[in-house]
Amino acid sequence: MSVLDKPQFAGQTIAFNDDNIPGSSSANNDEEDNEEDETQTLDADGDVKMDDLRAVIKEVSKGVVDSTDAEYKRLIKLCQKFVHAAGFIKDGVDFFSSVPDPQAAVFTVAWIMSCCDDVGLDGKPRDPDTTADSYNHAQKMRAACTYGFGRLHGLGSIPWQKSEYSGKMLGNPSIFEDKNVRNGEVATSARAITPEILQALYHYNNRPEVCEIKPVTRRKRTEPAVGLMLHAVHVIAFLCLLRFDEALKIQLQDIRRIDEHMTSQYGGYLFPTITVRDQIGDSTRPMKSEKFLEMFRNNLLDIGLDPYPYGTHSFRRGGCQYFASHRRWSLRRICNWGGWSMEFSSLTIVKYLIGWNDDPTKLRENFLNPNQKPTEKCPACGRTCACGK
Repeated sequence: MSVLDKPQFAGQTIAFNDDNIPGSSSANNDEEDNEEDETQTLDADGDVKMDDLRAVIKEVSKGVVDSTDAEYKRLIKLCQKFVHAAGFIKDGVDFFSSVPDPQAAVFTVAWIMSCCDDVGLDGKPRDPDTTADSYNHAQKMRAACTYGFGRLHGLGSIPWQKSEYSGKMLGNPSIFEDKNVRNGEVATSARAITPEILQALYHYNNRPEVCEIKPVTRRKRTEPAVGLMLHAVHVIAFLCLLRFDEALKIQLQDIRRIDEHMTSQYGGYLFPTITVRDQIGDSTRPMKSEKFLEMFRNNLLDIGLDPYPYGTHSFRRGGCQYFASHRRWSLRRICNWGGWSMEFSSLTIVKYLIGWNDDPTKLRENFLNPNQKPTEKCPACGRTCACGK
């Protein structure tokens, strides 16, 4: 049936050009195309295929980039496996659904505790031979649950609560009162690395007594190339807005020279494993995150900085603040460069730009200080500086 034959168009005057006169071949073809498109979205009874429509809407409104979506879904599968193995949910019953189990919040906490707490689900201390995952990983596990219930099954971000009217549990089971995964631990963001710190690390790692290659002795010493490789990780993670565990997994074939538009023909990891003698090892295995964090913090001690506040997100936070404050990039441009979602309703990027743990660029008491040096705005890049140069 043509659109013009529908009741809502009765009595209306429609203007046609020569190509759209009813009965012409082009008009008939258009009608056939429209009917074909309609049949693709309608079922046998002529009704809209709501399941397909919901699936499309859910896919385009997931609110995260594809890599984050894949990681969350991987953790969701692990959570499903845990609740079935523990006997919380019967086999064949989905834990993540639009109508969660009344104890879903408890099961979520149990899954996170089983991986990240020093106390087991039996109330006893964790076996000293097993290592608990970090607080950051616990946050990612909870975020995956929030995504699974909230986005994939439409429960949103309403806190998990009991309805006063029906007595049933409503909302998102993963949004509840916080529970720390370490006794007395506080969720503290890693302090951002600044361009000044990177500059100090560069000058230290390029000092002759540090970077010159010397004969290997029987004493354990760090190979000079390790220090230079360490700084390469610093710069790449900082400018590419990566966690250092992401930077360590870069392979040689991922590198492309801009002037030649060619990738490396050699395989292996750009930052290979470090041996027990602190020498560069086999390039078929990446450097371990724990080893890099140890050397990074030792490097901070070399330039006289307390390494404790710095962690896995220091380079990503620092790079984000660098592009916002020094390069004057917009939020949309930073998100695009970092591969983050540009759905600003949750403002995830704010946690990278603002943190009480970061060093302030200006002291509060100087905000209205009439004696401070005036700032000058560069007409080329838009940056402002009070250095007077």
